[in-house]
Amino acid sequence: MNKLYTVAGASVKNGEFKYRVANDMDRASHLTRAGHSWVKLFVLPEVMSKDDAILYIANTYPNLAREAGSGIMDRVVADVQRVKRSNKKLTPEQRVEAQFAEWRAKAKKKFDFLVD
Repeated sequence: MNKLYTVAGASVKNGEFKYRVANDMDRASHLTRAGHSWVKLFVLPEVMSKDDAILYIANTYPNLAREAGSGIMDRVVADVQRVKRSNKKLTPEQRVEAQFAEWRAKAKKKFDFLVD
């Protein structure tokens, strides 16, 4: 079951830009209290899944990451590309294969001795 959200935006904590989703604007005050240096949330035009909300915010507010600060754009581009890839319709077998390949790549990077 996919969760649905009514609010989306972004925040910066310790120099890391991250998209955020929530169901009310109170989330902004929670993030600020948690030490986020920059928080910007927007009400979505309709309820959306997390991936759809991130794509909506990225497309509607393309300069959001620039507002947050320099050096963050690379992370934002990577996040949007990840979401676009994850929105492709895959069969359950393809999802399992893709997840396995991702885990294997991470393990191979961490442990040099793994071979294909």
